[in-house]
Amino acid sequence: MFLGLFCLTFAGAVSAETNSTLKNPDSSSARASTSLNYQGISGGLNIPSAYVLDVGKVQFLYSNQLELGSSYVDGHNYHIGFGLLPNLELTGRIATETNHDNLFQNPGIRDLSANIKWKIPRNSYRNLVVLSNFDFALGIQDLGGESSYFKAVYGVASYARDKLTYHVGFGKSDSLADRMDGAFAGLEYRPKPYLRFHLETEDRDSFAYGLTLTNSFPILPIDWHLSVSEFTHKSVDNPFFSFGFSMPLSGTRGELRRSGINRVLDQHVLQEHGPEKAETNKRLTDSSIPSVTKSKLIKLLKDQGFEDVEVSEFPNRLSVSFENNVFNSNEIDAIGVALGLSSTLAQSNFKKTHLTLNNFGIPVLKLEIDNQEYQHYLTGEKSTASIKSLEVANGNITSFFKQSLFSEQSFVPRIMFHPAINSAIATEYGVLDYSLALRTNVQLPLWRGNVIETAYDIPLANSQDYKRGYVFGEQRHKAGIRNLLWHQALPLGSGILSQLSAGKIRRDYHGGIGAIYWQPGPGWHRFSIRAGEFRADQSDQSKRFSVARYRYYWSKHDMSVELSAGKYWLQDKGFKIESHHYFGDTTVSLIFIDTDYQLAGIAISLPLTARKDMKPGYVQLKGSEHWRYSVLTRVNNSVNTLNEGLADEPMPAHNLQRSYYNNDRLGESYIGMHRKRMKEAFINYVPMLKE
Repeated sequence: MFLGLFCLTFAGAVSAETNSTLKNPDSSSARASTSLNYQGISGGLNIPSAYVLDVGKVQFLYSNQLELGSSYVDGHNYHIGFGLLPNLELTGRIATETNHDNLFQNPGIRDLSANIKWKIPRNSYRNLVVLSNFDFALGIQDLGGESSYFKAVYGVASYARDKLTYHVGFGKSDSLADRMDGAFAGLEYRPKPYLRFHLETEDRDSFAYGLTLTNSFPILPIDWHLSVSEFTHKSVDNPFFSFGFSMPLSGTRGELRRSGINRVLDQHVLQEHGPEKAETNKRLTDSSIPSVTKSKLIKLLKDQGFEDVEVSEFPNRLSVSFENNVFNSNEIDAIGVALGLSSTLAQSNFKKTHLTLNNFGIPVLKLEIDNQEYQHYLTGEKSTASIKSLEVANGNITSFFKQSLFSEQSFVPRIMFHPAINSAIATEYGVLDYSLALRTNVQLPLWRGNVIETAYDIPLANSQDYKRGYVFGEQRHKAGIRNLLWHQALPLGSGILSQLSAGKIRRDYHGGIGAIYWQPGPGWHRFSIRAGEFRADQSDQSKRFSVARYRYYWSKHDMSVELSAGKYWLQDKGFKIESHHYFGDTTVSLIFIDTDYQLAGIAISLPLTARKDMKPGYVQLKGSEHWRYSVLTRVNNSVNTLNEGLADEPMPAHNLQRSYYNNDRLGESYIGMHRKRMKEAFINYVPMLKE
């Protein structure tokens, strides 16, 4: 009866809009709900909508509704959802009756699953006038192994008009509660931006009603939402609720902090320090900039904390070389600051600026800009500026040994602190078991390309199952030195960089690693090989691994796809595919592994340090610029057991990809995608005064 009444109302609302089309094809979805529901899918209370989570957003949700057999009972659901690409939503779910019970002793449900939904782009049916005001989506619930409790496939259409949004769809599921097994429908009424009322049905015998409140936290870039609902279901006696929040994956990094940024930069002046401070009220225009001197630019760059700064003047060209150890989260910021300073001071005297970025004394990137054009970009007179990648000079072994081996950063310890976590998620032993330690990583540069690295663990806390004598006890963190390695990087020419490492790794193994890294041209492609051999201290056990990698960077969506194949640390052979999605300094990676068996999962990498770290002195203290946490589960198998360790290889904190190539984000193609951030970094971090 409810479904029939809904269809009459739906038809009336659609006919009221006649055959007009929306000027903005996606404006209707902006007015509708894109919050996660009880099932961990964007939609109403328990049914999906045809909308998806916004790109670049992450959403967390807790709900107490648990489907158990043919009933809905009070339980626990932990959801996380990502908008990784336009029109694509990916969510993960932990569903459990209890958080801590051992299911071998007290049987019940504890499930780890994933959901995916694809919104059909409106452009694909925009010529069909009758459908032009609708949105359509297809989805799968409970991806993974054969142990699926909530599996369903569905198609759904949504229509938004004024304060009303209608959803109607059809699904096929194995649900004993008849959830989305057939037709379903829902209605949302939004009288206020922060309030939504829901009425929906998901089967023939029940309907649900409820409300959702949404709002934003003051100051923080976080939106929260609270849902309360009542189900008139044949087996439901109690109301359910959910609470969640969403936030941008990139946080607030990359946003302009200074007021009046839309004013052109020539209304500001660089703030100098010392006796010449009285001259800072000069306007930086062509007529007022004095002849560039090496000392002036070197001073400004060193004031930022850059090391080994060199400035050379050539006819029609200024050459700048520097090393960045302060903008560690993303060297894009350092490049933006250096290009902004160099072009500002050089614009009236030099046509071009050549900027070379070094890491541990080895040049890894060389860029060329037109100074006037780049200044017009900074002042807003142009919407973009050309940044050209050049072949790195002195990028071979011969030139390496001809130059001075020691530099400004030699013998300055870089000390990094970050948490180290071993964990088991949604196993039969509990929802979350963990071993937590504080890892202190010390890197001591000696000469160009040479670094001594050590990592020391201090255990902080263990859950019950990670304590000695329990099921995960052998995987707990132990106090002591985890890694002690000597590294030497050598440029081989043609943009190829190699590194040799030797020492102790993973507490009990001694041996060595060789690595080669090649990123030709604009940086769309990257090839690398790593191989090593280690022997255990307490036995004759040896570990040999050799892994080749290829990565393609897709600049349109700011993402990369990486394929690795070979023999891994556990001596398993096969391949791994990862897609890396970049949002500011946060990376979300989707993972598929096929070695001894198949695994799928997700990883998130984020900076646990300031955007700009302390300037190096006698020592530098900082957090991790690329801390990673991953969850994997078995797929295409009869069980969903968690299995980590496959397709693994030892990767110390000091490695080519991380220490020399900005966590694989150092190429002309990536830089071209982030010009706005470079401009923002210059505006926010170069001291300026209004005239």
